[in-house]
Amino acid sequence: KSWNTKDVFNHNTARTRGFGGKISFAVERRSKGIKCRQKYAKKAEWKRRPTQTRRKGLMQPVRGMQDFLPKKMAKKQLIEDTCRRVFEKYGFSPMQTPALEDFEVLSKKGTAGEDVKEEIYYFKDKGDREIGLRFDLTVPLARIVASNPAMEKPFKRYQIEKVWRYDKPQASRYREFTQADADIIGVKSVKAEFECIAVAAD
Repeated sequence: KSWNTKDVFNHNTARTRGFGGKISFAVERRSKGIKCRQKYAKKAEWKRRPTQTRRKGLMQPVRGMQDFLPKKMAKKQLIEDTCRRVFEKYGFSPMQTPALEDFEVLSKKGTAGEDVKEEIYYFKDKGDREIGLRFDLTVPLARIVASNPAMEKPFKRYQIEKVWRYDKPQASRYREFTQADADIIGVKSVKAEFECIAVAAD
């Protein structure tokens, strides 16, 4: 069908700023004239502008967590290196344990029991096993000592790793943070307590 310039605006495909797709003009003949309707045809690969897709908080860390950019990370690294130097100066050896522990192990600390679920990151894995993120470094240490009865004593270890607690985030209080521990296992003498105090003072 032929059209004159008075009947249509532009039947050719056009593009507009801010849209990656095409705009087509469909023309319909009606009793009182011609009505033009714009149809925005969006391609599957069409991408919106970043400002259109971002929702508030989408690009922020999970609540209670924080990013460490180079300048801040350098300060954190200095503190951790200082702790390592002092720990090793007093004869403590480094140790590392998994971030995940069986919930049964985590629930053994104190008298919290099942109620500790409200204070930690708890979930079930694909094997329906109850798992939790460690909330301190003492529980993994206790597990290791209990599972290695033949361990040579005294056992002096230090650990600098991340832990997680499902607390209410506050100023300078995060749900993910780094903890530094130094412990002496298998010594009855009070000298072990004095040594830990000296480490803290140093």
